This record gives sequence, structure tokens and C-alpha cells, in this order.
Amino acid sequence: MMEQRRSNLHLKAIPIMARLHFWRPSLLTACTCWLLLAGAGCAASDDAEFTIGSVERYEECLTTASPIRPKMLAARERVNTIGVFMQTDHRLPSVSDLVYLEVYQPKLVRSRLGEPFELADPLELEDDEEFDEPPVIRGVIAFSETCPELKETFALRGTVVFNQLGAENGAIVQGELVDGVIVSTRDENVVARDVTGSWEFTVDTRRPNQYFPSYREEIPRGPLP
Repeated sequence: MMEQRRSNLHLKAIPIMARLHFWRPSLLTACTCWLLLAGAGCAASDDAEFTIGSVERYEECLTTASPIRPKMLAARERVNTIGVFMQTDHRLPSVSDLVYLEVYQPKLVRSRLGEPFELADPLELEDDEEFDEPPVIRGVIAFSETCPELKETFALRGTVVFNQLGAENGAIVQGELVDGVIVSTRDENVVARDVTGSWEFTVDTRRPNQYFPSYREEIPRGPLP
């Protein structure tokens, strides 16, 4: 009994961060944390909202989903691009209402902060894999939390303005979406119009879930995210 008490006291004396060293994430855990990989930044607080003004399809679903108020905001830098995640669930996009922006040319966007950029049309993908020319920004939207039966990630068109765009620790990501249009990538029909939104958050790369490394070395070209 005395030896057991000594063992417990020894464990209590170990700092909590040191004890975390004994934990080893499973492959499944690592996979489910893919969007919060090393280099990703999480928002300390929720400061984003998107509103759908005019619904043309899936009315019950989209009306219920709007306004979308993301709880998890992150900016992940990979190769020469920055992925901006804004979703209602801290887990996978597959269980979230999600707005995702892939900034293919961050240097260009940073040189023109405050200026509008048209979102690239994913329907212009060549053989569903590559753009004829590299886009500046591309976007998608999904409603997997509100409508799990609606198994489709929609193309997002419209105009995006970034006033600040960073991916390093402490950087600010701030911008807005205007004149947004949601389009089905299956039949190219318009799902909703007048989608607007704004976001602002501080990148924080110091969280434990940043320890999962990202080895993706190619510019994303196919379906997003």
C-alpha cells in the first residue's frame, strides 16, 4: 500500500505537460485531426458568420442552416497556399457546416489587401482535376451538420475581400464574402444566392493538435477541402 501511495505521489509531481508525453495518438486519431495539422491556426474565439439570402433548392436545409456561425476557425499554410477553415464543429468537415477558402496566391492577395477577388469557378476544372490557369482563391460550402443526408460539397462563387491574411502564430485573418452564389457541382444548378459573410480571428499554432505533421507537398487541385 505504501509503495502504491508513493507511486501516486510521484505521478502527481510530474507536470501535466510531461505526463502528456506518455499519450500516443492512434492512427485513427491522427487522421481525424487532419485539418488541425502542424501549421494550422485555430481561432481563440468565434468571430464569423455567413447568411444565405435567397434559397432556390434544398430550402428546408439551407433555411435552417442560415446563419452559419462557425465555432472553429483555422488557417493552414501548405506549399504556397493557405487554407482557411470556418466550420461549426471542431471535428472533421464531414460532420460540420463548413465554409472553406483555398488561397492559391497568398502573395498576390497580401499585396492587394482590401481589394476584391472573384472566387474561381470549380466547374472550370479541366477533367475534374486541374484549372487551365492557377486561380487566386477558390471556395466551397457544405451543410453536413444541419443536413447530414445532403451528401454534397457545393461550389461557392462570389467576391472575397481579405483585409488581413496570415498563417503564422499571432497573425490575423480577416475578410468578407459578398454576392455569394452556391452552385451544385453535380448538375451545375444554382442552389442559393445572396450569400454574405465575414470572419476575423487570430492564428494560434501553439495548441496540442498542431503536433500532427502535414506532409502534403502538392498544390491542391481537385475537390475541396
